[in-house]
Amino acid sequence: MPASSYNGTLRALRKKIHARREALGLTQEEMAERLHITTRHYQKIEAGALNITLRTLCKVADALHVPPSELINRG
Repeated sequence: MPASSYNGTLRALRKKIHARREALGLTQEEMAERLHITTRHYQKIEAGALNITLRTLCKVADALHVPPSELINRG
């Protein structure tokens, strides 16, 4: 995958996570609690500052009540 496509996918992923969290009225702290991680770690996920594993993506999707595919589809 070209770097530009990869970066675009990560940007879309973090925007969808952020938008869905806000739509649910959750704070970053509440999301971190749902995921059993620190708030700082969650902030890094939402900022795109680290690559998350598929397992973490599935946990995030579950906490947001959406299928993982909804977060990674760029459409």
